[in-house]
Amino acid sequence: MYYALFETGDKQFFIKLMKAFCSTYVKNVVQLYNSTKQEGSHLIDADMFEKHIDANKKCYNPFNCSSLHLTSDCPNKDCLAEHTTVLSEDQQAKFEDLMKAEKNSYCRIHYSGDRKKMWLEIQKMFDSYKIVELESYMLKVLPFKDPNDPVEYLEMYIKHLEIYIDETNKTSPFIGYVYVRSANNSDFSKFQAKLSKLAACDILQNV
Repeated sequence: MYYALFETGDKQFFIKLMKAFCSTYVKNVVQLYNSTKQEGSHLIDADMFEKHIDANKKCYNPFNCSSLHLTSDCPNKDCLAEHTTVLSEDQQAKFEDLMKAEKNSYCRIHYSGDRKKMWLEIQKMFDSYKIVELESYMLKVLPFKDPNDPVEYLEMYIKHLEIYIDETNKTSPFIGYVYVRSANNSDFSKFQAKLSKLAACDILQNV
């Protein structure tokens, strides 16, 4: 199993990247709605919806960079095939805020007025156990609060990460980490000094 960590030093890079993830993910779910709604109705076909999710799981993992079409030439094929995203609590909170803003913006632009009833069906998709299950399966949130001290933050991050890896390694062999880093003000070298098998991922810098 590969674990993907996201830049902690350059906050603006993290926000820009998460916005790109959220934007594409929302469009994927909207496309799913258009593909699985009942003919002549705004309601979804539940059976078709579940079958489509089962057949295209990667498209509904909001952190899967390949299925979200954010990259197509990643050299790390093992990570590309499957990885678990690891976020700190503050990163997760920021991601959730950005996702909520993206949904609200998309609804306001494309599903206002009489089309709002369609958005209510799309929202059901976001909330469905199938999609929520996929998100939780491929995401680990490290349970610690940001202490607002960069040194202490790094120590707590790595401590909780290592505890998590030790536990999961009992059932799923650990291959390595990738750190999705910014070209500026990156914390990569600090993590690299503490974690073995840590590789830099630079392919998303221009997203």
